[in-house]
Amino acid sequence: MSKSKVSYLISDGLGPYFRRDIMKKIQVSNSPFSIQFDKTENAQDKEQCYVLVRFWNEQKREVRRMFLKSLMFVHANVEMVSNALIETLDEKEYKMPIEKEACSFGQ
Repeated sequence: MSKSKVSYLISDGLGPYFRRDIMKKIQVSNSPFSIQFDKTENAQDKEQCYVLVRFWNEQKREVRRMFLKSLMFVHANVEMVSNALIETLDEKEYKMPIEKEACSFGQ
């Protein structure tokens, strides 16, 4: 199996499962969460933005920082990144409880 096929299977096959799992953990927690993002340029001269979520995990009794999604842009400005982040947080299947969000910040 090629590298690209394995990458696709992991991100598109397993990614939704892990995102739903993260959302459940955030919803169970009575604590606020924060969204973190880091925009960088990749080897194909595209801008990639990693979206991470930081939250209190009730099961493990600790603060967790977990990968949520990777966003790709040819050339991104602030408005494009902001809109993509809002869309990510508002996806129907993974609906983030925005009312619990403490803050968002880039790195």
